[in-house]
Amino acid sequence: MEQYFETDYTHIAILRGEPHCWYASNLMPNQEEIESAPAFVEWAIPNNIHYVCGSTLFRDNEWSCVFVSNRRKEQAGFTPQEVERMHALSPFIEK
Repeated sequence: MEQYFETDYTHIAILRGEPHCWYASNLMPNQEEIESAPAFVEWAIPNNIHYVCGSTLFRDNEWSCVFVSNRRKEQAGFTPQEVERMHALSPFIEK
């Protein structure tokens, strides 16, 4: 699990991105690279984590508050409309 979180491009984008900027693994430009990464194939897929969407809500010195949602394959990937809604809801989620 640690290797997955340390190497997953979506989680890295979430942690490094601007607050309230949402990233969905199936909408990332490097989706093929994400889906073929060893930690994704060896850990996420066997644990039925096929799609990830999230954002950093705020940072406070050393700490970050991050919201991440995972989906199984049967639930399908996140849509651009869902990402837009999450972006609009971010200030309310932060509170």
